[in-house]
Amino acid sequence: MNDIIKPGVYRHFKGSLYTVIGECIIADTNPGILGIIYTNDSGDMFVRSLENWVSPVVGFKDGKEYMCERFRYIES
Repeated sequence: MNDIIKPGVYRHFKGSLYTVIGECIIADTNPGILGIIYTNDSGDMFVRSLENWVSPVVGFKDGKEYMCERFRYIES
């Protein structure tokens, strides 16, 4: 793995904080898709594809639509 997404704390565009543990290969994909392993503040563990992690999303502020990062790096 290449540490494409560095470990640390990230803010989801909806406001929640998540801690990235590292990268993985999603086993049931062929070819293997790179995944991001992360936890929430309750300690629940999740895996999301790298493609989904870095894809922009549509957010809303003051009733207006805008494009933003799905996850934004906060700290290590």
